[in-house]
Amino acid sequence: MSDVRPSCFSSPFTVVLTGSHAKDNVTTTASAPGIGLRLEAPFVLQPTVANAKLTRGGATIVKVAVQRNPAFAGEIKLTFDKLPTGVTAPETVLPADKTEVEIALMAAADAAVGAANTIVVNGAAVANAKQTGTATVPAITVE
Repeated sequence: MSDVRPSCFSSPFTVVLTGSHAKDNVTTTASAPGIGLRLEAPFVLQPTVANAKLTRGGATIVKVAVQRNPAFAGEIKLTFDKLPTGVTAPETVLPADKTEVEIALMAAADAAVGAANTIVVNGAAVANAKQTGTATVPAITVE
């Protein structure tokens, strides 16, 4: 499990506000004390798989828990990338008042057999698609 976030989220910042005023050819400048600022992602996705074996023609459940930033309370659209050939997952919207959802990965009868360790779950805020999160799903094996 891992989430991909821009490196700017990992460090706190200090913001200093400076203002100036000019009157009668005299300019006065003043600065406020520094204000601590830390940027956090709107949410972090945490996928788990109860059964890592996915039988052809069957399904397995991926539970996606969401750790929300207190400043974010919106709906999140969840989609999957890098699914093996013949494996599908529905696009799912996690309601604003929920912190987890179960999504079925379904394998067709002719799904590609083998290990799938690069499946990715993507989240995007429904109200603002620029607010995103990504995580790698624990490996499954299609049999």
